[in-house]
Amino acid sequence: MGDIGDMKFADQVIIKPSKASDTTSPVLSGKTVFITAVDDPYTKAENRVLISAYDETDDDITQLIVIESDGYYVNRTAVGSFEIEYSVTDGACNTSYQKR
Repeated sequence: MGDIGDMKFADQVIIKPSKASDTTSPVLSGKTVFITAVDDPYTKAENRVLISAYDETDDDITQLIVIESDGYYVNRTAVGSFEIEYSVTDGACNTSYQKR
């Protein structure tokens, strides 16, 4: 601890990286394969809760996930295998994509 007159202060300083120096893309994670019945398809809301996003600077950015393309939802009553592509961009404009 240091002294300035009657004031005391700690000698510890914590510096968090600035957004300008953040070059690491966020990480999308979650269930990458799911199976559903043709007569009981997943809704878009149910699909969204199966995936999350984390960034080392911005922490949890799940609410920023965007569905880029959705082959499942338009074919949800058909038998087959369909892809959904998600993206997320952090505060420093680093973007990650994931297909499932």
